[in-house]
This record gives sequence, structure tokens and C-alpha cells, in this order.
Amino acid sequence: MQHNYPFQVSEKILALSDQIHTVATQPWTIMDVCANQTQSIMKYGIQQLLPTYIKLVHGPGCPLSVTPHSSIDEAIAIAQKPHVILCTFPDTLRINGTRSHLLMARFEGADIRTLYSPLDALKIANDNPDKEIVFFSVGYETIAPALGLAIKLASQKPIKNFSVLLTQLLIPAAIEAVLRDNDTQFQGLLTAGHICSVMGYRHFESIAKRYQLPIVISDADPVAILTAILTCIEQCEAQEYKVINQYPPCSNENGNRLAQQAMDEIFEISDQQWRGIGHLPQSAMRINIDFQRFDARKKFDIRVKIYNIKTICRGGDVVKGKCKPTDCCAFANKCTPETPLGPTMISSRGTCAVYYHYQNDDYKPLKLIFSHNK
Repeated sequence: MQHNYPFQVSEKILALSDQIHTVATQPWTIMDVCANQTQSIMKYGIQQLLPTYIKLVHGPGCPLSVTPHSSIDEAIAIAQKPHVILCTFPDTLRINGTRSHLLMARFEGADIRTLYSPLDALKIANDNPDKEIVFFSVGYETIAPALGLAIKLASQKPIKNFSVLLTQLLIPAAIEAVLRDNDTQFQGLLTAGHICSVMGYRHFESIAKRYQLPIVISDADPVAILTAILTCIEQCEAQEYKVINQYPPCSNENGNRLAQQAMDEIFEISDQQWRGIGHLPQSAMRINIDFQRFDARKKFDIRVKIYNIKTICRGGDVVKGKCKPTDCCAFANKCTPETPLGPTMISSRGTCAVYYHYQNDDYKPLKLIFSHNK
């Protein structure tokens, strides 16, 4: 799809690029932890607008890329039970577990349906009283309020044939895990505005202070990303380590209290295994004891075996910002979207899939604007 930027936007892009070239006096590495930001960076050739000594790397932006094998194995085990309808988001179907994925389970006869909201699963539960409806949820903090609302509504009706298989991840814990890794080196961070609009950015302030890290909350459009990169570099050059909010819908550090109250009523904080990162304490949500009748793990008593998966895929290094997809020997060779070796290539929003899709794209609007005007 061709993008025609207004002249004023082109001028703003070029002005930001010029400012970055002026402000940056030494090498800096900046990480984004938002799949939408990663996609914009690649789609619009943003790296080409920066000085060669400014490096952009990508962290755990796509939740499917860090969902553990065991979560997929649990979903498959439940879906294969009689009288179960498993509902989930479309992108989840192809994420591999230990030996298979949900798409294969559906091909083999499991009733697996894709939805865009957990609230739609309640209607399926109402329409199928003789079936157990399980919503398999994978995501970050932005999904949790709707999920909490679905569980609350199910408890009020009441709906007894509805439960949730939850892998609800908390992005700040992953950022801290990456920062603790001595092999990962970056000096600035771009984080997703939509997550902060729910959770606020107070928790990022302690990260910025503890690790002496400039953090900028940003949208994912090209102008917003370039503005955030400039703000990060300005802080790096001045040795300042603050959280700067450049995402207007996120109006305060405390976030959306109504959404948080809905989450606090239903969920509690727990430990979680992250694919490619490892076991992280206090890094996820689980359904609390008052609503555990809606916890699919409790209802079905599913226990899966944990395997050590060996692969040449460097997806774990990609989500830690240790390397780019093009540094992996399997990238675009043994590992493609048609034959993926890891979730960073399987998910359409995974970093490897984004690189694969845009690496040879000659039409990068920002690059064309840049070369035409220069």
C-alpha cells in the first residue's frame, strides 16, 4: 500500500532527522519494546534517517514471541478434551508449543475458534450450555481490563461453562530482565504508549532511576518515533535519566484507575516463564482465589511436561536486543514465515517476521522523502 505523506509531515520528518544528526555526538543504542514501533521502524526505513552510529534494537515487543511452550501445550491439551470449545486470538493459532500448535489441533478435530474480544466468548458460552468454553488469552497489560470484565460478567450472570486459560504478561518485568543481562547493551528505551495509558508510567520511573536509562513513552507513527529517538539521545548526551511522556492519551503517571480496579479485583501478580528470557518473578497475572472457578488450569487440572527445546533459532537473543534477526544464520534461510523456527518469525508482529517482510522492500516512504529532499 502506498503512503503519501503531506508536505508538512515530510518537512517535520526531515527536521527531526537533521536535529538527531546535530544532537548525537557519539554512538548510542536505543531499544524499542513495542511491536508496532518495530514495524514502523522497518516499514518506513527509520534507521536510514539516523546517523550510522545510532543503533536501533528491539526488545520483547510481541507477547506471542515470549509466550512459553508450556502455555501452548496447555491450550492444546484442553482443546482436545471432549465438549470443549477453545477460543483465542487469531495470531495465537500458529505459535508452536513443544510438538504442535493450535492450528494443527483444529485440523485434527478440536473445536478452536478465533475471536477479537474475550467478551465474545461469553455469547458462545450462552449459546452452547452443553459445552465448556475456554478463552485462551496471551498478551500484555492492555488486554487485561477486557479479560477482567468478561470474568466479572460471567460471575454475575452467572455463567458456569466459561473459563480462561491465562498467560497475561507484564512488560516492565521483561525490561528489567533484559537490563540485568550483561550481554545486552542499550542506553535508551522507547516504550508503548497504549500500555502506559492503562497502567501509567510510574513503574518505569524506578527503572529509569535504577538503571540510569532514559525512557520515552511514544506512539508508533514515524514522526512520534523520530521525536522519541531525539528525546532519548538528548537525555543520553546530557546524562539525564527521566521518563518522558510523549503519548498524549497517557495523561498521567498513574494510568487508568478504573481499568486497574477491574484488574485488581480479578487478578493477582505471579511468577512466569518467558520464552527466550527465562523464569521471571512477579512478571505476570493470574486469576485470584475469589474467581478461581474461572481459571481453566484449576478447572481442567492440566499438567504438561516441560522440555528443553534445542534450536538454531536465535529468537531469544532477538527479544533481548542482543542481535537483530539478520544476525541469525537461520533467518530467511531455514527460518521463514512459511517454515518458522521460532515465535519471532511465526507471529506476524514478531521481530523476525517484520524484518523478513520489509528487509528487501525498496519502497520505504521516509527513505524516499529523505533522498528526494536532500
